[in-house]
Amino acid sequence: MKLLPLLLVALAGCSFFKKSNEKAQGHERLYSSPESDGAHTLRSGERRLVFVATNDLRGELEAKQVSASDRHSPHATLISIGGVEVFARYLEILRETYPDEVVLVDSGNSLAGAKLAQKTKAQAGLEAFARLNYQALTLGPADLKAGPALGYSAVASEWLPLVLGRQKLPLVLSNLIDLKRGEAVAWPGVETQLLKEINGVRVGFVGLFPDNLMTGKDAPSLPGHYVEPMVQAFLKHNRSLRLKGAQVVVLLTNAPVKCGEKIAELKKLPLSKVNFDPSAPSVCDPDSVLARFLSELPPQSADLVISGGTQKVANLIAGTPVISGFPEGRSFSRVDLIFNTQTNELVRERSLIHQPTLLCHRFFQESEDCYTEDPSVDHRKTGPAKFLKREIFPDQQTTAWLGPWRELAVALALQSWESDEVRTRLSGRAPALPRTQP
Repeated sequence: MKLLPLLLVALAGCSFFKKSNEKAQGHERLYSSPESDGAHTLRSGERRLVFVATNDLRGELEAKQVSASDRHSPHATLISIGGVEVFARYLEILRETYPDEVVLVDSGNSLAGAKLAQKTKAQAGLEAFARLNYQALTLGPADLKAGPALGYSAVASEWLPLVLGRQKLPLVLSNLIDLKRGEAVAWPGVETQLLKEINGVRVGFVGLFPDNLMTGKDAPSLPGHYVEPMVQAFLKHNRSLRLKGAQVVVLLTNAPVKCGEKIAELKKLPLSKVNFDPSAPSVCDPDSVLARFLSELPPQSADLVISGGTQKVANLIAGTPVISGFPEGRSFSRVDLIFNTQTNELVRERSLIHQPTLLCHRFFQESEDCYTEDPSVDHRKTGPAKFLKREIFPDQQTTAWLGPWRELAVALALQSWESDEVRTRLSGRAPALPRTQP
């Protein structure tokens, strides 16, 4: 009889990493939380940190029209997903639901790709980071190679310092070494580590490029620079941050990791419909760059990893929560960490790894989300999107801010970058709206 209570405790412990509304084999609310997000009720002495993360934005600030086909109609339905205007609304809801607890971060590969980013030389995206009050960001390999797409040199060190210096951002690069100086790059606004107090908890941030950054034909052009090995760099900065009082250390990196591919192949399902149990063993590829890195670290060195790539990650890897959302601004990923101020440590068994949340403009009525890859769902009927019982709509202030950038992109398509009008708009003399408040 004594085994039953122990079994119940074990099962309860597993549930801490599972989102209450997910159904691994179904379609209902896969990537939305219209009613509840399953967050824990805090106990005495506990503080919560709600980490909200973006990755691989590729400069995308606009919503995308996505086609949803199904067996109910010969005609596909178009639905909007993503965009900074709707993301601002989701953030507003989260920040009002969890006052002082939301930590907004980005793991890189976010500067270039979309037309608006190219036309504005990444400035619209960087300004969006500032408006939305990101608390920590890093760069990814694609950012270092974005020069030609943005109209700059292919050599990252010749243009990135200039671009980054135009916005005051909490940017952390921890393992990119300037060989002339013999230490980390000293680009404007760039730190080798960040330490911030958030909701009464001291949080340290480290930003790492992957070990294989400088190899292969697609390596960025960075003459005179060296990437310090991830393990070596992280251990150094982790120790430094802990000595400075960091109680939680978060790693931002675009180093890839693959999770769920074998399950998707075995069950003949889209990759986006599998990998819903963060604690399940053997879900993530142990040979991925990030998985190898985490396996080499001492246990519990990193408290959370925000990664990147083209597929979602919401898993425990080597005992560490790792999250990554869908790229190009279609979603955000999330982890809730709970810190006990009485014991001065994380309550790891109460960490909550959420599935990514799609940035829905409207819901399919049948599924209460905007997930488009299930042909069994009738996509013809749509209704208002909701998040935590509140309706989703484009944030008006963000729409007003984005309008001049859209106009500028059109002007740039018709005029020279060096024209007087364009120079005036980019010089900061155009009227600017106040930043969105947390």
